[in-house]
Amino acid sequence: MVPIYGRDIADGTYAVEVESTSVFFKIIEAELTVRGDEMTANITIGSRSYLYVYMGTAEQAGNTPEGDWIPGDEGQRFTVFTIPVPALNAPFECAAYSRNRQTWYDRQLLIDASALPEDALAFELPDYELVEKAIIAFAPDGEAALDDDEAEAARPAPLEPVSLPRSDGEYSIEVNLAGGSGRANVSSPTLLIVREGKA
Repeated sequence: MVPIYGRDIADGTYAVEVESTSVFFKIIEAELTVRGDEMTANITIGSRSYLYVYMGTAEQAGNTPEGDWIPGDEGQRFTVFTIPVPALNAPFECAAYSRNRQTWYDRQLLIDASALPEDALAFELPDYELVEKAIIAFAPDGEAALDDDEAEAARPAPLEPVSLPRSDGEYSIEVNLAGGSGRANVSSPTLLIVREGKA
């Protein structure tokens, strides 16, 4: 996914969805606030199991003064933490301190930018469903997650890969479309896949 920063979003407050790597730190509600390049989020967990969070790993939190920890605002059955947000669509560390076990636990959070209104973003997000289908179509036999008919429909016409002096992996690249009638468009940034020196 393409990371989205504060400079890419119009100032305002937005309801967003947050994914957590732990079922014990499930975010039931989240509100993103953007002011200039700075972003913060009020994240709500459906319990009072955690007293603090820290923007880093559990090990880092344990070696940091308590004044740098972020306390929760507790309700009867929930806790709200106000955290700084480095970017949307990119995972970040958010250690959580257990009330019962008095221990820090590693957590990662990811705030999904797809829930933002279209006019809030400075550019159009890629069509991630299309990207996923392209990845599946390009995957070696046996890796496709779609059934045979879906995989066949997603598979593009055969193309000759281009040699590229890059390491194997997936890259986010800008694409510009020039000429033509103007009726065609392209999703940019888009995904470039390199395997065995071929793109």
